[in-house]
Amino acid sequence: MLKMMIEAYRTSGRFMRVLPLIVAIPVVAELVQHVVEWRTGMFDSYAMAEAVAEHPARMGFGHVKVAALFLTGYWAMRFLAFEGDARRTLRWDPTAIALFSLVLVFQALMTLVQDQAGSWLAAIVPAGGALLLAGFVALLVAMAAELYLAPWKAGAAIGEPHLHWAASFRLMRGQIGWSFGFTLAMLAPTMILHYLLNGLAIGRPPALAAIVLAADSLLVGYMAILLPAANYLVARRAAERNGARLVGFAPPVAREAQPTKAAPAVS
Repeated sequence: MLKMMIEAYRTSGRFMRVLPLIVAIPVVAELVQHVVEWRTGMFDSYAMAEAVAEHPARMGFGHVKVAALFLTGYWAMRFLAFEGDARRTLRWDPTAIALFSLVLVFQALMTLVQDQAGSWLAAIVPAGGALLLAGFVALLVAMAAELYLAPWKAGAAIGEPHLHWAASFRLMRGQIGWSFGFTLAMLAPTMILHYLLNGLAIGRPPALAAIVLAADSLLVGYMAILLPAANYLVARRAAERNGARLVGFAPPVAREAQPTKAAPAVS
């Protein structure tokens, strides 16, 4: 696990150096959201931060940022799949674009469901412990669904049509526990730092707050590569444990149908 974590962190850093214009997409999106938050007074005090947390402008630009993160994942997974080859990463691939557009639609639907899940659950589950438990179960289900579809997302980014939902579920069978632990261990440090930086900016002098928020925006750009890198490495490990590989993936039936070499005749 540690070796894969190091690979993800190193590859994400290399991506930022090699393809800075791609990284600029989520960085600028985060900067714009911070500007909106600043204008609503979110960084004036902790009381104001709590009061405007659900401000429509902030939530709206938050969705733009999420879209930028999902879009960046396309190039991030290609970069890993093609072993850091920037030319292959950026190459126009109509098949990959068409397949990944479905991933983007799926992620948009998942975001919508997650935004509304709280109100939906509150309408059918009694308040208190039951509601908290239902919310926790719903979160686990959503995370499991994301992990089961990790090979599908990776395959879409690299233009592998045989890596559909059914193939993705087959590859991930028996891999969810390890994959959940790996994803959590790898992303927790950056997520904690992200929240710490946002908290540190509250109530600070404008110049200091601006520096902190600029640093946070760069961190979000890094995370925009790290998150899909985690997805890709989970998918790659699952494929390898099933005797397959993501690039040039052949479905099980196709592999079984491949002719075997005839045994040499015994004289």
